[in-house]
Amino acid sequence: MQDFCKLLAICAVSTATATAAAADTVEVEAVFNASVQDRQVSALMPLDQFLSTGQEISEAGLRIFDVETVRVDGTRRYIGLWRPGGGFSRFIGPIGAIEFGDKVREMRADNRRLEDFEIFRTPTGGRRYLGLWRNGAGEEVITGPMQLDAFDARGVRLAEDGLSLVDLEVEILNGTELYHGLFRTEIGSTTNFFPAAKTRAAFIVERNARVADG
Repeated sequence: MQDFCKLLAICAVSTATATAAAADTVEVEAVFNASVQDRQVSALMPLDQFLSTGQEISEAGLRIFDVETVRVDGTRRYIGLWRPGGGFSRFIGPIGAIEFGDKVREMRADNRRLEDFEIFRTPTGGRRYLGLWRNGAGEEVITGPMQLDAFDARGVRLAEDGLSLVDLEVEILNGTELYHGLFRTEIGSTTNFFPAAKTRAAFIVERNARVADG
């Protein structure tokens, strides 16, 4: 069965921090599912190399579905997951908040919706965004940054309007956790339940309870 287990999602993490890692502390976590489709994962690489590699992979018929970034040995690096699929698929970034907002509106006007986004801080404290867009319709809302209670309350209101949480980013600023979320209407489920950060053991208990609740 292992030959048929293909990557569904990836996450580059560090045993130090996600903003100042050494090469030998970076680990890659992944979600696998059963599939016979080809999927390709890049190495962690600088942006220019990542973009040129992505172009080559796309020309071979694969589309980018997931991207992660981490700062390694003083250089920001990127890792991506490509899977078979048709239609539009585009990665853009890193860009600032104003440019990101402009790009969201531009893509929305062309019936393209945000599939995945990432946020990181520059060494000087600025915030940068990465975005991955695919063809799509319906309403989308990108929230944040806000603390957990406010984020949770906003999620409840958006769920009442028929939007579901589909992507989440967390940053720590001056010791405070700030949450950013991507909500969309075409996902189907409108239940948004997001617990506070937990240890692995507590997270598993929480997960099992949510599964039992359907």
